[in-house]
Amino acid sequence: MKKKLIALLLALTVLCTGVLLTACGGGEKAPDPVVEKSVAEVLNDAMKKTQALESMSAEMKMEMNMAAEGITMSIPISAKIKAKDIKSDNPVMSIAMTMSMFGESIDIEMYQEGQWAYVVMGDMKYKANAKDMEGEFDYADSINDIMKEIPEDLLKDVELVKAEDGSQIATIVFPGEKFAEIYDDLIESVNSETGTEMGEVKISDAVVKTTVANGYITAYDIAFTMDMTVEDMKSTTEAKMTVTYENPGQSVTVTPPEGYQDFEEMDDSLFE
Repeated sequence: MKKKLIALLLALTVLCTGVLLTACGGGEKAPDPVVEKSVAEVLNDAMKKTQALESMSAEMKMEMNMAAEGITMSIPISAKIKAKDIKSDNPVMSIAMTMSMFGESIDIEMYQEGQWAYVVMGDMKYKANAKDMEGEFDYADSINDIMKEIPEDLLKDVELVKAEDGSQIATIVFPGEKFAEIYDDLIESVNSETGTEMGEVKISDAVVKTTVANGYITAYDIAFTMDMTVEDMKSTTEAKMTVTYENPGQSVTVTPPEGYQDFEEMDDSLFE
């Protein structure tokens, strides 16, 4: 389960929006006309700008409500993520996560400094070589992977709505099959966390809402319903995820857990 917790977190989230492009002249030359980007250009430009960030501070909240054969289960997850020097060979990252399942709450604190990853879970404190963990601690890459380029045909009726604080919001409604095609890795991660194998899957009620300010993503909301059949057993999972970003583009301070340099090396069996 610990491996799935970390894998799901990595599966953590981000999408996109952006700003209008303007150009102006000088002297006696008449000003150039304002060039308004299409919604697709705004979203995809913002996605690239956000992916290029060297630092990030974000909070993620996710809830999965699952029902199968008369049994219901809710899995709420929250996490605070801070990272800097993401593109370097020595990234520094921290994640504080809380997950609840079957009435029990699990708190996990993870910190990575260079090649070493440090984990605090209750009274357990361990360290591990991140490179030996086969991607378990590739937080930044996993967050970037959740960002998808939205096809223009899905955006033809989408407008950027200006909020009171000046940010722009785009709400995109996806046909189930198209959402499953674009976000197949996210669906697989959600399905993996519920502990079932992939079967016949049908996606419905898929909506992605993005909020942008200054060309960066400041909030990303995604929701969908997944109906699945495995060996004649049907289940329904309602998944909701909200990611908010604090001052994207600004420097980030990452604080390690107390006494982390004295942690004992982690036994690989914890991730089996």
